[in-house]
Amino acid sequence: MFAKEFGAEIVGVSGDVIECIVKNPPRDKDTAIKLAWQQYWYCTDIVEQACETIANLAATLLNAEVWYFWWD
Repeated sequence: MFAKEFGAEIVGVSGDVIECIVKNPPRDKDTAIKLAWQQYWYCTDIVEQACETIANLAATLLNAEVWYFWWD
C-alpha cells in the first residue's frame, strides 16, 4: 500500500513495532493527510495513543524519512 508510492522499506520488526525507511516521503500537505488516513486505518494506535489527530500525524509524515507503526 505505501511501499511503491513512497518507497517505504521495512527495516525493523519487533513484537509490537514496525519501522520503515522512506525514500520518497510526502512533500505536500494534501498527500500527507491522505497518507495519514491510510496509516491510521492500518494502525489506529499511532493516532489514538500518540499523535491524537490525523492532522498531527500528517505533519509528522511531511518529509519524514522514517515511519513507525506500533500496537499495544
